[in-house]
Amino acid sequence: MSKDKSDPLPPHLLLPKIHWSRACGYMQLDMYDQAEMELAALPDELPWSKNGRTMRMEIAQRREDWQRSEEH
Repeated sequence: MSKDKSDPLPPHLLLPKIHWSRACGYMQLDMYDQAEMELAALPDELPWSKNGRTMRMEIAQRREDWQRSEEH
């Protein structure tokens, strides 16, 4: 099965803590696109949804994307 490059989700879904750990690692390396891709794989339930929103806001701030920062 081929992966469409415009699809924001990773090729497979793992446990939320693994996606969170990967997102944190990508953040430390300033690899924001990859971090957002991992965040997109988190479930929409607490605590993952809150953690994801917080990290997305931090990504927007680091990119100085103030409009997007306000959205989170």
